[in-house]
Amino acid sequence: MKRDTNGKYPFVWVNGKCYASYGDRLLEFDPWTESGILRWVFPADERALGSAEINGEITAITGDADWLYVALKNRAGNTYILKVLPKEDGTVVHTWAYLGANDCNAMIVAGPGVVHADNPCLVFGYGAGVSHFILPRAGLRPEDDSNYRYSLTEGLLYGPWVDANAKTYDKLLNAGRLVTENTSAGKPVELSYEVDSGSTTSIVTATAAGISTGRVTTEVLFSQIRYLVEMSTPDNAVSPRGIGVVLNVTPKPPRKRIWSLDIVLSDDAQIDGGGIGRASAADLERFLYDATGRLVTLYDRTSRTFSAHILDVQGVGIRAAAEGDEQLITLTLAEVTETTTGADSLIWNQDAYTSGKTWG
Repeated sequence: MKRDTNGKYPFVWVNGKCYASYGDRLLEFDPWTESGILRWVFPADERALGSAEINGEITAITGDADWLYVALKNRAGNTYILKVLPKEDGTVVHTWAYLGANDCNAMIVAGPGVVHADNPCLVFGYGAGVSHFILPRAGLRPEDDSNYRYSLTEGLLYGPWVDANAKTYDKLLNAGRLVTENTSAGKPVELSYEVDSGSTTSIVTATAAGISTGRVTTEVLFSQIRYLVEMSTPDNAVSPRGIGVVLNVTPKPPRKRIWSLDIVLSDDAQIDGGGIGRASAADLERFLYDATGRLVTLYDRTSRTFSAHILDVQGVGIRAAAEGDEQLITLTLAEVTETTTGADSLIWNQDAYTSGKTWG
């Protein structure tokens, strides 16, 4: 994509590779190969291109020994700072800080003693001013470093849109499970969900460490779903931690009708409309066994018609008849589609009240 900002914010990271913006994506250039390799590192997955919150113009890039920090301004004019870890087997991205409508056009990691006496800091543009975040000391996680500070504003994590690998039919949401640490009534973690770009609904709020489970007792049908995790703390020196999230769902694929028909064969079988058929029981048996796998039209007793596939033809047994014997065969058919013209007279919703139909 041709833009004036392409390559405007290059940054050489500790791995010796160069990172720069190109269009709305982050490009990696590896000069240590003979021909030089270019690859996208964010968004690396095509599914991430559908996230309007973290798609947009990259306005600044910097990094420390562990992470790249990328400032991104989305279409709504809101800026995020992302933590990005480029990897060959899949880039790791965290939406680390939300700056709202305050642009960030420059960033740098300052070492200990520059902004903070003991810790490195990420210094960044914040609208017309400058702000900073204290980073953990080398070898420490944020929760291990007593100098690290957390925001007192409630933090909200948006999960990716997922479809349980069944994009073309509905799923049912059953429950949500949340694993947390350092959680209490004053430092809660709440799990919610959003389906098909609808409203947000809470499932469970964790107020103690461990596994918290919320079961969904109403019918929630969806094509795609994402989780939302909200955390808050009254003390900027401590924070609850969300360790893992699971949404339990059940696929609801379209169901097809199955028929099992018992057929009686004899040499004197009556045909539709009366009279005796001319085909022998042996001919009828051969005809039915040859029909396995064929597409047929099925007529039921209420004059509904279906295109159906013959799955199985199975002999059941032989019984005595008034003259000779009769052979019993079971035919199993699966619906392909209903071909009946006209609507059903019995329906399963309240539209029946105003349409003169029977409500089931």
